[in-house]
Amino acid sequence: MEPKYWMSGYTVLLAAALLALAARGFPLATGIIALSIFVVGAVLDALYVRRRVSSRLAPTRTALDRIMRRQLLVIGALGVAIIVVGEATGYHPFDGAAASVKAIVVGAVIGVGTVYLSSLIDWYWIVPRISGTTGPAPCEHSGNERWAGLTNVWFFHRAVATSVVIGILAGVPAFIAGHSGSDGTAWALLGAALAVGYSSVNTGVRTALEFSFNAPIHVGDIIRVRADPEDAFLSDAYVVDVSIQGLKYKLLGAADDPPRFSNKGDQLSMEELKKTRRNPAAESPCPGVAQCQAVNWYCHLNPRANSSGDAGDDGTELASPPAKAPAA
Repeated sequence: MEPKYWMSGYTVLLAAALLALAARGFPLATGIIALSIFVVGAVLDALYVRRRVSSRLAPTRTALDRIMRRQLLVIGALGVAIIVVGEATGYHPFDGAAASVKAIVVGAVIGVGTVYLSSLIDWYWIVPRISGTTGPAPCEHSGNERWAGLTNVWFFHRAVATSVVIGILAGVPAFIAGHSGSDGTAWALLGAALAVGYSSVNTGVRTALEFSFNAPIHVGDIIRVRADPEDAFLSDAYVVDVSIQGLKYKLLGAADDPPRFSNKGDQLSMEELKKTRRNPAAESPCPGVAQCQAVNWYCHLNPRANSSGDAGDDGTELASPPAKAPAA
């Protein structure tokens, strides 16, 4: 998730869901949830700050780190305020609301909270490693087994977050259906439709959970792909990232001069991923910072690495190694 817009939006949604839960009559539980999220984020941030290498820290990352910390402070402060005000005043305006309202509010807190925590793992644990902010990136040491654990965690936390959301989309309407009498069938059908629709977009949840223990392909691997369906031969490609939908790869051997970060790469589905094989004899595409070939979109040299979109048709020129960034 991109912090400036996406994470800001999720912070607002999470804050609204927490306030609704507190208003429903659970201020203490709500405050504990908010403070727990804050503590998890603060610990991840502290570990990231301890591991990051200042010479590899892009100025754009420093600015976005500040935004993330402000968002975490908002959630933490909200948790404290809810406990103090809610417990002191006993003001629970939604305390007598219907069971359906309670189900929707609890589902929103669990769903948005889970996605928010998953995004924190991405920002503080996954991205610093694949970008090279905490040391050599996967593109500098392709095929290294250290990326196996990172890939497994990446698959796992995204699969768990997606599974929770699917469960909520099905479970909340099912709960309401059991407490709404004649309208129960409509709620049950709505829940089934939402769950099926969401899971169809994220078709690889089960496979991602399997891969979270032993993924056949890792971030940073050099794989063999058919660049064009009509090609009679396979080409080497660099694995940029993984997701519930599959993986993204960047073809090697056709770099611009100078190399440019143009987009994240092409997509391989989960089914295609299962059939894909590595090229164990291939060398790392970027032996060092000075030899960057712009295959790793998340690289700390890419000024657009933390943006929500690709660079466009013309691409973004390879950035110079960032100067030593000030402490954030």
